[in-house]
Amino acid sequence: MIFRIEPGGRYRPAESILARNIGDEILIVRTHERGAAEEGAGFCLDGVGKLIRLLLDGEHTVQQVIDQVVEEFEASEEQVAADVFAFLDQLASEGIISD
Repeated sequence: MIFRIEPGGRYRPAESILARNIGDEILIVRTHERGAAEEGAGFCLDGVGKLIRLLLDGEHTVQQVIDQVVEEFEASEEQVAADVFAFLDQLASEGIISD
């Protein structure tokens, strides 16, 4: 499902997504209806991607995610906002997050 990412939007992982912490990374795997992993459907996030994924809990707004990344990584809000929106657009287009 593709939807428009909004600053006040609250997003969470899609029901077909499993995530596991592995050291400094999060392993993300898309599953079939029966819970089995889809072939080639896994990838790892670290650093900023991991922080964003942890904040995608249906409680934090996109603006709160941006603010946390700016604070954690001491980056400019303008650049972080552009990067977060692009990342969330990609996750939405791949069905990894839902609204």
